[in-house]
Amino acid sequence: MSISSYFTDLRSGYQAEIDDLSFDSEGNNVLSKRLAKQRKEIDFLLKMITLSPEMVAPVFHQAFEFVEPAVMDHLLTHESDEFPEWDTIAAAVQLAPWAQELTQKVLKEPMGDWFMTVAAGLEYMYGKHDTSLATGDAARLTGAGSPSLTAGPEGAEVLIWATA
Repeated sequence: MSISSYFTDLRSGYQAEIDDLSFDSEGNNVLSKRLAKQRKEIDFLLKMITLSPEMVAPVFHQAFEFVEPAVMDHLLTHESDEFPEWDTIAAAVQLAPWAQELTQKVLKEPMGDWFMTVAAGLEYMYGKHDTSLATGDAARLTGAGSPSLTAGPEGAEVLIWATA
């Protein structure tokens, strides 16, 4: 499967958003608390759905169960102006009960269908746990034990921050 440049470009931004929401400055996992807060701020966040969808999409983190992965794999091959209708994607996912009302609010927006498609695609990619990194990607290791690094044929550049 070849992922479109649109989804490739948004992937690391979405992962970074989830990472940023996951831990506080003391290293405590606060993802659930922060996502709940963002979900309450959906009216404000809706203003950003076309400009920065990867920053808004985390409100749907863990909201989708992907019952037809082939549909999602096919979605990821499309550029943002070629998406299938949201109804097609909606038939391939099952939304968590807590996300139903949130989804209806988003779908009332002029680009709501488009955004829901983006959110589902980003969450699908996130859940696939592809561990390969592309140029410019970042990874946060927490409790990683003894990590190893395998470089490609052109080598690798690694910058490591150690925090206490």
